[in-house]
Amino acid sequence: MHITILTYGSRGDIQPFVALGVELMRSGHNVRMAVPALFKEFVMAQGLEFAALSGDPQALLRSDAGQELLKAGANGLKFLKSFGDLVRLDLPGVLADSLGACDGTDLIVATGFTFWGLEISQAMNIPCVFANVNALSPTREFAIPSVPSGLVPPILNKLTYPLSQHSGQIFSRSSPERAVFQ
Repeated sequence: MHITILTYGSRGDIQPFVALGVELMRSGHNVRMAVPALFKEFVMAQGLEFAALSGDPQALLRSDAGQELLKAGANGLKFLKSFGDLVRLDLPGVLADSLGACDGTDLIVATGFTFWGLEISQAMNIPCVFANVNALSPTREFAIPSVPSGLVPPILNKLTYPLSQHSGQIFSRSSPERAVFQ
């Protein structure tokens, strides 16, 4: 089986999925990692096939939009606006690259940062599974990991899970880049 793992972000976002890819390869599967170009050597050193996704997550965080995101802290509205501004900087290229990376694959593994993997799988009529390195089951103990600590009062922690899932769907549906999949 040919599996494409779509993931984006820092080394900490990429490395766990490279480990997954290595284990899938050891089990006899062909694995392609679709990740930012700055991780090419790391991915290929593990014997995995590499497909570049546009953009540089480190440069994004150094940009004005990235600095605004970091400054947003626990200000929920400012955080969401800054996150949207930041994502839109690289999104058109990343979506097109993701689509190309999935050509000829039998299964897509998507992560929280590559929620568009589901739309690609539907457009290509292939299965998609989501893999995450943190808990995504709603709990009152803490908010969904993508929400900065202290952003919401503890009593609302459990509510952040469905809100996060719906915000990804809303962003995806309203994004002009969505046309890439049609």
